[in-house]
Amino acid sequence: RGHTHRMSSAASVILHNRELEGHAGAAWCVAITPDDQWIVSGSRDNTVRVWSLATGKEVRRFEAHGGVLCVAVTPDGQHAVWGSDDSTVQARSLCGGDEVRMWRAHASSLVITPDSQHVVTGGMDTHVHVWSLATGAELQVFRGHTKAVRCLTITPDGQHVVSGGYDCAICVWSLATGEKVREWASHDEVSFSLAVTSNGQHVVSGS
Repeated sequence: RGHTHRMSSAASVILHNRELEGHAGAAWCVAITPDDQWIVSGSRDNTVRVWSLATGKEVRRFEAHGGVLCVAVTPDGQHAVWGSDDSTVQARSLCGGDEVRMWRAHASSLVITPDSQHVVTGGMDTHVHVWSLATGAELQVFRGHTKAVRCLTITPDGQHVVSGGYDCAICVWSLATGEKVREWASHDEVSFSLAVTSNGQHVVSGS
């Protein structure tokens, strides 16, 4: 089911009916670079793989510390960031492949701010965390959910983070102050996905 709110297990990746084969376990998450050149996929097989969108060929492979639950690419296209089921977050350079940073975090979902400076994670500890991508330092913790955080999104202007939890709540947070500025009881079921419209006026959730 999908809802709109106003704000004031296959071991492959399928591309246009073409399978990008290589993962040895289910591909749990995918992202696309801003220039539409590469697909980044994370898998239960403890790897993150980079594929050419044009050819479907694997061009780079990163070893993760556990099964990869979520992956994102920074808006500047420089880094891939992912969360694994061993409660770690890793950031790697898409150009050189070097590990930029690794830190401990419960991250079943993550998003990156539009300026590519901060990573926002949510997971089993019921909190939303804001981290510096450059240092891995924790900058803020948003407390308000009573059960694990399942999904996250961020407004296009980078001012607010929206989180959905297993408590069936959707919360809107100010990134500047950490204040919870809005909350909805989302569904009778958990929200598994969230998106924000390009004008930042509506949140869409699915359960």
